[in-house]
Amino acid sequence: MRETTPPGMSTTVKLPAPDDVAEQPATGIAAPPPTALDLLTEHVERVRATDVTDTATALLVAWRAFGAAGICGTVLTGTDPGSARTADRAQRIHVDTTWYLAPAPSLPCTDAVIVPVNALVPDQTDDPAGRHGEVAPSDVDQVRLGIVALAEEITTMLSGAAEAAVDTADRCACESGARAALDLARCWYADGTAPGAPLTP
Repeated sequence: MRETTPPGMSTTVKLPAPDDVAEQPATGIAAPPPTALDLLTEHVERVRATDVTDTATALLVAWRAFGAAGICGTVLTGTDPGSARTADRAQRIHVDTTWYLAPAPSLPCTDAVIVPVNALVPDQTDDPAGRHGEVAPSDVDQVRLGIVALAEEITTMLSGAAEAAVDTADRCACESGARAALDLARCWYADGTAPGAPLTP
């Protein structure tokens, strides 16, 4: 299990590292679907591996990572109804993010938004919440903090991409996306507020 501490936050987030998952033997039995923690881990690694000087890739990785965070927030509310209020706030941030990122000329494509999820989810994704199963009660806090960790990684990546962007519209999109990701982290951290950093209205 790998430990990740979101920048500027003291809470330790434990996400399963890829090498923590044993390979499935070729028994003909289908592997279980990925969990919310699996999805968060995958996108954290993608964001970290992104070259911020490659504006097109950075924007697309951010777009998909926001979508992953939206999926996990939806899944979380199925196990923890108390997260519904936070998920509602987060969904509004996701919708705003479409307005920030979509105009960027370097964004390779913009997947259709699945209205019930209100997140940046590829249109070929069928029942995204169902695909990632239910969150075990013991994993509720880890999923919540995993979303925080992913949002913090998006913030860092898009901030770097904004500095490297040549096109003004790309730079504005990256800067706005970075602020939206920070708001998303604050939204999920400690039920809406990170210590010393009130959630932007």
